[in-house]
Amino acid sequence: MAIQPFRSTGVARPKRFGSEVPATKAWVAERPGELIYGQPHGAMLGSPGPDQGYALTLLRAAKTWIQYGPHEQPHDGDALLSALAIRRAALFGRAPTMVDLKIAAAILGMDGNGAPAQIDWRTRVGRGAHHHLDEVHHAIDGVPNEVLKSPLAKISNRSWEDNIGLEV
Repeated sequence: MAIQPFRSTGVARPKRFGSEVPATKAWVAERPGELIYGQPHGAMLGSPGPDQGYALTLLRAAKTWIQYGPHEQPHDGDALLSALAIRRAALFGRAPTMVDLKIAAAILGMDGNGAPAQIDWRTRVGRGAHHHLDEVHHAIDGVPNEVLKSPLAKISNRSWEDNIGLEV
């Protein structure tokens, strides 16, 4: 017995011609803090990108090869290094990777190949960077986007002044 005898199989359901609930209204950006025209770009505005906090996790893993200057506070150097790695990753629209951290370290001279003048510059401009975001932005805003998009080998062949955008 395939179908029970008291079940009807030929009953059609009534057709529905619409919903009694009205459609919702379109969303409009009307709150005071809404960015109507997208994220602003420019000096001192940062580099928006996905999962920027991952740079700090990578930084903990990279502590074995990062080299700080003799008068540099490690947390100040970490702030500069992670901000530059985040900026590079944001140029590509992705989260930071270890390659971003290595390129940022090469640009800042924290990979062990930094010139003494470069280390002095980094120590001077990075003083207090872990507490003051404006110090970080002043230090890394001068690095040209072309340098950040370059491969590590090309960055290593350039002078440190050219890499960080200093006029000599």
